[in-house]
Amino acid sequence: MNPSDELPPVHSWQAPDDIREYTLACLAALGLHAWDFGWDRAIKRLGCCHITARRITLSAHFVRAHLPDHTDIIRDTVLHEIAHAIVWERHRKLGHGAEWKHYCRLLGATPRATTSRSLDFSQRPPTYILRLRTTGETIRTYHRKPRFRGPVKRFYLPGRPDTLGQLELVRYTPPEPPAR
Repeated sequence: MNPSDELPPVHSWQAPDDIREYTLACLAALGLHAWDFGWDRAIKRLGCCHITARRITLSAHFVRAHLPDHTDIIRDTVLHEIAHAIVWERHRKLGHGAEWKHYCRLLGATPRATTSRSLDFSQRPPTYILRLRTTGETIRTYHRKPRFRGPVKRFYLPGRPDTLGQLELVRYTPPEPPAR
């Protein structure tokens, strides 16, 4: 019997609880009764299979931003992570190898890893930026406050010794829209 025949049908997902119920029903239908579902704060990945905790998580940010318009991608992510769980339980293997691809196909998921970057969705604006104090040039953006080894004033950009002492980490404020 094909495992995808045992999966519950996808009805109209309008809320995150609908996804949670669907995922738990899929886990039960596939005999993964010890597994659980939860949400995480990821920005750059859609889902994760935590084998030691026997828990599948989805990015709350991604789901909030793209429900109900992209239920196909969300479902594919759920099945992707369930395939990881099956491969771990049956073969004790990790990653995106041949066994994982096999179970992805059986479940009806696309056998490839997908990140928020590869989907061309607008990203959440950064929380912090590292910039040059002198010019305001943005060097790097961060979603969480980074922990540096030492004060930022002791850093410089590789190949640009003139930037020593000129870097600053500041909270990002979006630019004001132009006045009409």
